[in-house]
Amino acid sequence: MDAAGASEPTGGPDPELSGLPPSPQPLRKLSLVLMALVLVAASASAWLLRGEAIYALVEHRPRELGDLGSVPLRAEHAGRFVRARATLDLSRSVRYRRLAERDGFRLAPVAGAPARWVQFRVPAGYSGAAFVAPDVLAGRLVRLGDFGGRHLGLGRALVRAGAPAAGEIWVLLDGDDPPSCEWVLALAALMLALAAWSLWGIVRVVRRVRPI
Repeated sequence: MDAAGASEPTGGPDPELSGLPPSPQPLRKLSLVLMALVLVAASASAWLLRGEAIYALVEHRPRELGDLGSVPLRAEHAGRFVRARATLDLSRSVRYRRLAERDGFRLAPVAGAPARWVQFRVPAGYSGAAFVAPDVLAGRLVRLGDFGGRHLGLGRALVRAGAPAAGEIWVLLDGDDPPSCEWVLALAALMLALAAWSLWGIVRVVRRVRPI
């Protein structure tokens, strides 16, 4: 057999090609999917926490409103730390619980003002006559739909309590002061950083490397 015939391919696998590492395409696709999921989840979490994160930065001295049932409320009051007096209609109150909270909560309308509501904490072990609802309140004042990620069950509780279906509903979250939301600010910043890191990773993976 001459030298030309010896160099002809035999039809089997090329040993040099067989020794090459596998294509990185499946791993790259998996990385893209995982980073996209992290990007979406972190961005959604930061969006849900935005109201409470901003609230952590407002003035720590409460704004005096007087009688919550009669004071005119405007857009400038939304998301503010306020203090007010109110007589609550406990006959229409409902109880509900929040995730990772040992204490329970009650939601009650202000007597004579069906569009004004108050959420207040009920310490564990107290119920019925053992607990007296507060009449001097201090906390975050929010409109329906602006409760934030930690209060996702509040809207359903309002429906169960018979809140008006139309009109502007205001809720005072008693005991929810700006210092109590500082950890939410840190968590929202962490979610934004995680979203930015995921976006940067996606850009790096999909960017074409130009030959030199």
